Amino acid sequence: MKKIIAFILTLLMLLPMIFSCSKDDGTKDGGTTGAQGTGESLPVIVENLDGKVFNVLSTNSATEYAYNNLTEEDMSGGVLQQAVFSRNVAVFERLNASMTVDNGPTGQTKLMETVRTTYSSGDLVYDFIYGWAPAMTPVSLEGCCATVDKVSDVIDFSDEWWEDSANKSTSINGVSYGIVGDANLHFYESIYVMAYNVDRANELGIPNLSQLALDGGWTLEEMNKYAKLGYTDDGLNGSDSIKNEYDRFGFTTNQIFVSTALLAAGETIIDFDKNTNYPTFNGFSDRMISIYEFIRDSFYTSNYSFMAQNDSALLSNGLTFHDLFVTGNTLLYAEPMGSFSKLKNSDFEYSVLPIPKWNADDEYRSALGQYVKMFYIPSQTSDFRTVAIFLDNLNYQSMIDVTPTYMEEVVSLQRLKNQVSYEVMQNIILKADKVVSLVLMFNWSDINTNIQKYACENRGLAALGASLKRSLPSEIEKTLGPKK
Repeated sequence: MKKIIAFILTLLMLLPMIFSCSKDDGTKDGGTTGAQGTGESLPVIVENLDGKVFNVLSTNSATEYAYNNLTEEDMSGGVLQQAVFSRNVAVFERLNASMTVDNGPTGQTKLMETVRTTYSSGDLVYDFIYGWAPAMTPVSLEGCCATVDKVSDVIDFSDEWWEDSANKSTSINGVSYGIVGDANLHFYESIYVMAYNVDRANELGIPNLSQLALDGGWTLEEMNKYAKLGYTDDGLNGSDSIKNEYDRFGFTTNQIFVSTALLAAGETIIDFDKNTNYPTFNGFSDRMISIYEFIRDSFYTSNYSFMAQNDSALLSNGLTFHDLFVTGNTLLYAEPMGSFSKLKNSDFEYSVLPIPKWNADDEYRSALGQYVKMFYIPSQTSDFRTVAIFLDNLNYQSMIDVTPTYMEEVVSLQRLKNQVSYEVMQNIILKADKVVSLVLMFNWSDINTNIQKYACENRGLAALGASLKRSLPSEIEKTLGPKK
C-alpha cells in the first residue's frame, strides 16, 4: 500500500497538473500549501474554512495499548508527537481551521452511550468521531453515523493516504461507515506482527528470519521448525514433559494467536457475501480445520510454546508473556505493533516478522486486532463537504509528515532495531491486504473465544461448528440487522 515517500514527493513535483484537475471539476487544484508556502498544487481540495473549529470525539488515550493521539499541545514531546503537532499546524494554516478533541469516553460502552445521546439530542456536537470499530459499527447501523458515500465526492479512497480495503472490510449490506487513513496511527499500531530475538537465533545457528520473510518463505511450518529449535528445558524439573518459567521457550504470545493466524493465512473463519459483505456460517472449511489443527498442535499444546493465559499460572512475581521475550527467554513473540513499546528496554537485538502464511506461494496478510479505531461522521452533519476536506487534508498531510516519522523513529529506530526490520515493515506488513475482521470484533456466539479455548484444550472443531450453525444466524442479525 505504501509507496516510498521520496517517490511520492517526486511524483507531486512532476505531475501537479494531473493532481490539480483530478476531480471536483477542477476545484482540487488546492491553491497553495498554506504554511508550507511553496505555491505548488496539492492532490487535495484546499479552501478557506473561515476559522472553523472541528470538534472530535475520541477516547481516553491513557487507556490505550497504542499511540492514538490526533493532537499534541506543543513541540516538547518525542519525534512522533512533534510530527503530529507539525502536521496539524500545516493543515490548520492551509485551511484556516483548527481541531479540538474530547477524550472523555473511557470504554466502548461509554463511547456508544455518548454517540447515542448526542444523536438523539439532534444537536451537532461533534464533527467526526475517532472510535473503536466494535463500538461504532452497531451505533452506525442504528443511524447515528453517516455512510461513506456522503463524502465520496470529495474523498477518493483509492488515494495513497487512505486504506480503502480496510474501509470496505467493515461494510454491512454493501454500506460502509468507518474510514481509515494515515492520520489513524492506532490502525497501524493494531496490526499483529511478530518479533524474534536475533542474538538467540545466532546462538542457535538460525538464519535471518526477516530475510526469509522478505524472500516469501515465512510460513507456519517454518515458524514451527524454528520455535522447536528455540526451546531449552532448564532441567530443574527432571523431565522435558513439564514446562516451567525457567525454560527458554521457542514462542510466546496469548490465546488470540490462533484467530489472527487463521486470518493472516487467508481464512475468514465464517463466510461473507461477496456483494453485501454480510456474514453467514456454513461450517468450518477443510482448509481452515487443517490450519487450525496445525496451529493447535504446534503452538497451543507443545512444551516449546508459552501461551498466555493458558500457561500464565507457571509464572511468578507478576511476570507476563511479554516479560519472557523482553528478558531474552523466548525466541519468537507475537502481539499488535503497539505492544512493541514494551520491548524498548531489551538488551538484545530483535527483528520484525509478519504473521506467517500457510503456503509459501500464498500472499502475506496483515491481521488487525479487534479494537482497531476508525473515523466516523455523525449523520446529523449538515456540511459533509467541509468535514471531508478537513479529513482528506489531515490524512494526506499525515502521509507526508507523520507516517515517515512513525516508520523511521518509532518503528525502525526505537522498536525494531535493524534495516531488515524496516524493509519487512515497509514491503510486507504495510503493503499487505489489511484484514479487519467482523468476526474478531464481535465474537458472535463466542466464536473466537471458543476457537481459542478449543485450541488450548487440544480439541477439534466439529462440535463447535455444529453448535454455531444453530446459534450464529440470530446472533449476527441481532448485531447487524437482517441481510438485505
